[in-house]
Amino acid sequence: DALVAAVRRLASDNVAARFHVAGTGTLEPTIQRAATSLTGSCRLVNHGLLGRHDYVRLLSACDVGLVCVRPESQVVLPNKAGDYAAAGLALVNSLPGELERLIDRYGAGVTYTAGDAASLAREVAGLAADRPRLASMRRAARRMAAAEFDRERLYPAFAAWLETLHT
Repeated sequence: DALVAAVRRLASDNVAARFHVAGTGTLEPTIQRAATSLTGSCRLVNHGLLGRHDYVRLLSACDVGLVCVRPESQVVLPNKAGDYAAAGLALVNSLPGELERLIDRYGAGVTYTAGDAASLAREVAGLAADRPRLASMRRAARRMAAAEFDRERLYPAFAAWLETLHT
């Protein structure tokens, strides 16, 4: 609901932005209806479930990755945050806690108040209006991905840690 309301608000404020939604779930019909009904400078595009190749191609065409997760979901670091950062996307995040601290430490994006369309719209409008800041956040996101989300480095270290629990 906050995403759809934010798109409406941005369109009414004449902010040129396009939100791409990929995936499936219970909210997909709502997103699809909104995507076909919203008009103006800000658009919502629903892709449904994408295969890996198409998902990577979509990320490469974007500037920002939206981490639109409710804090009560108990998710701390969603996989999509790592995907977005690795693709060099600035993150617009709704999760307080560890992800917010990482984003702040690296300067890799912004955090908005989950469920608050005005907060989300304000952050997106700010990035749309300040391309140099956005470019800086995108570079910082890549640095964050390399330092914090490198599975080639993290998984062996995690496996080694798990083995210490067995002894």
